[in-house]
This record gives sequence, C-alpha cells and structure tokens, in this order.
Amino acid sequence: MKTFKELMQSLPEKKAMSFAQRRKVGIRMGRMARSSAFQAKLKRLRGKMATPEKLIRRARKQAKMLAIKKFGGVSAKNYAQMPASKRVTFDNRILATKGAFIQKVAKKLLRTVRQKEIQRLKTYKQNLSDKKWR
Repeated sequence: MKTFKELMQSLPEKKAMSFAQRRKVGIRMGRMARSSAFQAKLKRLRGKMATPEKLIRRARKQAKMLAIKKFGGVSAKNYAQMPASKRVTFDNRILATKGAFIQKVAKKLLRTVRQKEIQRLKTYKQNLSDKKWR
C-alpha cells in the first residue's frame, strides 16, 4: 500500500512541468488574478502567517541564490536575465555540487525568514489598525 507521501509525489500536479505547461498555467493564473474572488482570497492571506512549507521554500530559494552568487560566479540580476533552459542547467549543476551547502544554509536562514514574516505581519496589522482609526 502506498503512503500518503508517495501518493502525493505520483500526482501529475506535483511533477515538474515543461515550459509550455508552465506558460499555460501562468496565463491561467494571470486571468484568475483579476477576479474579485481571487483578490479577496489574497487579502485574507495577507493577514495570516505563511505556512511552514512556504517559509521553508523561501529559505531554500534564498540559500540557492546565495550559492549561485558565491559559487556560480553569476549575479542575481544576470541569473534572472538568463533564458529558462540555461537557468535549469545552471541550477542542476549548482544543486549537484552544492546541494548539501544549500540545505545547511537554508536551515540557518529559516529563522530569519520566519522573523521577517512575523515582522511583515506586525506592520500589516499596524497599518490596518491605523486605517481604521483615521
């Protein structure tokens, strides 16, 4: 019998998307983002703490960018301007050689990411209360 984790990994939504699929999803999300229901959902989410999975994902992304700057010899601006196919091969090369470094740094960055999220919530709630009293 499959465990829940194995089942989730086998779902097509969890597998890596091709560039065409990613573009199609991006177009659909752009269309959805204009709807009032989606705007209301985003407004609700702004006042809530990000889930631990999201915080881990943010920390991992920051750690990956740090590794790219440090070992890849590429600035963040140049990395962002690379074609998608070149970025994929670059990411795979960095992950293969510096994967352990990225995991270690992400674990350390998680604390600061969580603190930044708490600070973001404080300022958001402060701005909300200021608007109510005006």
